[in-house]
Amino acid sequence: MGGPLLSHARNVLQLNEVEAGSKIPVQLTGVITACDASWNGGFFLQDDTAGLFVDSKQIKSLSVGDLVEVHGVAEPGAFAPIVAHPMCKIVGKSELPNPKKVSIDQLVTGAEDGQRVEVAGWIHAVTQNNVNIVVDLVEGSERVYLHLPPNTRMDLTSLVGSKIVAVGVVSAQSLNFNVRRMVAVQLWLHSGEDLRVLEAASPDPMTAKPTEIDFLSHYRIDNVPGRRFHIKGVVTYRNRKLLYVSDKTGGIEVRATQVPVVAEGDEVNATGFVILERGIPVLIDSILKGTGKKGKIEPKLLDSIQPLQDGMLHSSLVRLSGRLVNYLERSDVKNIQESQVTLALQSAGAIVTAQLENLKVGGDLSSFELGSKIEVTGICSVSTDNNGVFQSFKILVPTIHDIRLIEHPSPFTKQRLLGALFFLLIFILAIAVWNIRLAKRNARLAGDVREHDAILAERARLAGDLHDTLEQSLTGVSLQLKTVERLVGSAPERALTHLQTASEGIRQTHSELRRSIWNLTPEALEQFDLTEAIRRTVRGIAEASGLRFSYKSTGAAHHLDTVIEQNLLRIAQEAATNTTKHAEASRVEVSLDFSSERLVLKIQDDGVGISSSPEGRRPGGGFGLSGMKERASRIGGVFSIKKRSPKGTVVRVEVRQAPHSAT
Repeated sequence: MGGPLLSHARNVLQLNEVEAGSKIPVQLTGVITACDASWNGGFFLQDDTAGLFVDSKQIKSLSVGDLVEVHGVAEPGAFAPIVAHPMCKIVGKSELPNPKKVSIDQLVTGAEDGQRVEVAGWIHAVTQNNVNIVVDLVEGSERVYLHLPPNTRMDLTSLVGSKIVAVGVVSAQSLNFNVRRMVAVQLWLHSGEDLRVLEAASPDPMTAKPTEIDFLSHYRIDNVPGRRFHIKGVVTYRNRKLLYVSDKTGGIEVRATQVPVVAEGDEVNATGFVILERGIPVLIDSILKGTGKKGKIEPKLLDSIQPLQDGMLHSSLVRLSGRLVNYLERSDVKNIQESQVTLALQSAGAIVTAQLENLKVGGDLSSFELGSKIEVTGICSVSTDNNGVFQSFKILVPTIHDIRLIEHPSPFTKQRLLGALFFLLIFILAIAVWNIRLAKRNARLAGDVREHDAILAERARLAGDLHDTLEQSLTGVSLQLKTVERLVGSAPERALTHLQTASEGIRQTHSELRRSIWNLTPEALEQFDLTEAIRRTVRGIAEASGLRFSYKSTGAAHHLDTVIEQNLLRIAQEAATNTTKHAEASRVEVSLDFSSERLVLKIQDDGVGISSSPEGRRPGGGFGLSGMKERASRIGGVFSIKKRSPKGTVVRVEVRQAPHSAT
């Protein structure tokens, strides 16, 4: 336990929520002002400073008037601080403290919680719960619930409409526990002697002629806050929350203490108290009785909102027609099988909302299309500001049968045109997507055709080369060898001459074969794109010769024409091969630079550099520099080879993006 000992009730009540939860010790001496069997031993105690609740669980019976000594600890309580875990000792009897005179308005603030008070008001209702008799005491728009013991020997029902003074102990009847806020307040009376009549109730209004509803809030010289009124009318609207009754003069919302089984169209008698809520009369705390008869109220035609602005027709049964411009369906939170539908109508010179509750989810509203002209019948519910000035209104529609279709919508409504436009846009979009896919497919097919044509052309070229060169050369070599075979025995010198001629033919055949193979598609390009094919090919050549290798590619790489890629790869291959054979270099570097207009390929080394008179084709070798130049020319490229500073050679090929390849 923490904190100093608290010896006065007021000291406990002054604790904030955190302090009250720190188990501060309490020692109080005071009189019990209220206790009830339903509190399981708890009681209200008041000393000469204040009153509070003691959460006792002692079996020993305690009663009002006992003077007790309490030892316990402070706790926050549900609303105000309390004393918990007490040890109680009766030390005698005591007079109850004088009550503090307060108003009901002051009680509902919660400041008097736990105190013995005196309050005045008008009795509006008397009910019996499982434990006590409960009296509704009203003053203005506020009320307090008086609890009296069930053995109270008074005819409390005869006091309905009386003005009384009651003395009791204040506590919260209901709370919002999340924010520790009092919602309703109650007063605990010890006996019927704690209740005293100031003004007797007026005679039972049921014995008098019913008051016409339209005159309930009119001036009467004998009007008092506790006066009850009797009306007779027909139920025009009924749901779980609201009940409206109308007669020939108008309608009113009726709030009954207990509602009998009545429905729209039933005739009823009702007695209750009239209050004004923001300038609008309401019959509250009513006793409702059905007559067993049916009645009919003719709805008033609402063709302008001016009568509503003038304060007329609230709670009355009205009928209006208009164009349906929108509607919203919302499921009931407590009953998911039912929904609330709000219709928006262009009517009476404004947009009017009509609200239909208790409609089965998925109810038949299909006949009420947007744009339809419909007629609705229901209760006109007006909203006003604090000064009673008209703000807005809505129509409470009892059932779907109170909505009538007058005219179907035009086939060219805004909604239908928008719907048609939407489907047209979807159709156009589908066609566009289909055209894009078709264009891509055609592009792929065109590429396949070009590739197929290129393959056929390559095969035709290779076949022609082999026929015109290799076949002819091999035929000549074959003839020379036959001559050697014939002369080797008789004329060896002549046979040697023919053998040398055959050898030269073989060398020429080898050269022609290399020339034909030169233009075949490299295997690397069949597996990889151009950048990867060049990187792998040159790296393989460099690593085989023990050279260091570096590679760089800048810009967005993209696919080029097949012939261009083949020749660029062969140029890179030939340049790297020349480096390993002639440059005496330690490293070879490759770079590819892609841009929107051109592609630049560079192969450079750190070797001895190219001589001032670059070689052409080397006998018995590759095509050399002239071969690289020829390949660059075939793809419309610009070829250059320069000496690098301080040492080395740079081979550079620049190709435009859309060159005309040689055929």
